[in-house]
Amino acid sequence: MLDTYFWINFSIQQKRNTLSLDLGPYSNLKEATCILVDFLPDYAKRIVNKGRYKYSASINECVLTQKNQWEIIHTPIRENECYKIGKQND
Repeated sequence: MLDTYFWINFSIQQKRNTLSLDLGPYSNLKEATCILVDFLPDYAKRIVNKGRYKYSASINECVLTQKNQWEIIHTPIRENECYKIGKQND
């Protein structure tokens, strides 16, 4: 059986700018979930300009193929795309 690892795919989009990051690998789902829940929402708020932004994130379970590429085998957690409010004051 192949070892699996977890990657977080994170995306924020605001009018003209889009940021998409893949974070990982994490050795277990608990580690990846802690980053997704405890860190990423605050990180998104800090890096966006004032106003609304579109936020989405997911955790993908992956295996490393013989060609040294990550292949997604399962997506156990997915946060639906939603709009959030960025910084209100400087």
